[in-house]
Amino acid sequence: VIFQSPNIWYSTITIDHGSSSGVRVNDPVIADEQLIGKVTWVASDGAVVSLITDSEVEVTAKLSATGAVGLVQPEVGEPGRLLMQIYQPSTTSPVPGDYVVTAGKISSRGDSLYPKGIPIGQVTSVNEQRGFKSVEVSPLADLHSLEDVQVLTYTSGSRAASVSNLAASLTPARQVSPEEEAQGGQV
Repeated sequence: VIFQSPNIWYSTITIDHGSSSGVRVNDPVIADEQLIGKVTWVASDGAVVSLITDSEVEVTAKLSATGAVGLVQPEVGEPGRLLMQIYQPSTTSPVPGDYVVTAGKISSRGDSLYPKGIPIGQVTSVNEQRGFKSVEVSPLADLHSLEDVQVLTYTSGSRAASVSNLAASLTPARQVSPEEEAQGGQV
């Protein structure tokens, strides 16, 4: 790490490796085997990493205890805190101390394919409204004093490269026309 954002949100860092080292936009970044963010800008000799506390970063994650899947994003107005929205019903409720890990799935266009099972944080509290659970998550990594990080890259032709290219090529969802629907078509 050669630069860390000086603001209270600690939302970006700059690293001294770039495209000449195989680093690409959307590559996941870890420190001490814990997820800290993803690459959002690359030059030949450096890159900018947006941390998981940056408002532009979303991570598809799951609770390691129950397997419930949701989306982890920064909590509005709370630097250093994350919020996980759980969208699938779960028979057991998360409890403080449960670990949140990457799910190994892509949630949206341009999102990183984070490998499955990278630790993100621990549940600090649970809120349930109308069948949906929101879980406050405290990041495991110390995002305030990052010195060495690891960018998870992939080689051309690998499965991760194929999935990443597919995700980047997806277009936003569109409505099915009446003609397509009548023919049983699906977009």
